[in-house]
Amino acid sequence: TAALMAEVRGFMKQKDALEGEIEGLTEYLTQPGYPGIKGNLLDEEGFPRADIDLYAIREARHRLAILQTDHCEVMKKIEQGLHTVHALSAPAGGPEEQLLPPAEETTASPTRVDPGERLPKQAKQAFSPPF
Repeated sequence: TAALMAEVRGFMKQKDALEGEIEGLTEYLTQPGYPGIKGNLLDEEGFPRADIDLYAIREARHRLAILQTDHCEVMKKIEQGLHTVHALSAPAGGPEEQLLPPAEETTASPTRVDPGERLPKQAKQAFSPPF
């Protein structure tokens, strides 16, 4: 499990690097005077805006889309790795069995009970089957 944890930590470092680059690109695209992540690159007349570097903005948006996809993939790898680490480190009986007290054996045979019989008198009056 140590090797698996090291691999998960590597994915977490990768995630942090991706998030840092995503944040930098977002700040670049949303600075004053820029169109933002999804803003229009054309002016009112339908021509490319002359006040911004269209190529740099398109390149930054493209890189941002790639990084967001990579971030999703790395997050899935981290999730799978953590599930595997916890499954391997869980006790043999499983967490549910350790939390429950040992079941007592009963010799009585199960009998069929009407659901209304277990209810108090007021609840029996309000009880009506859905059919």
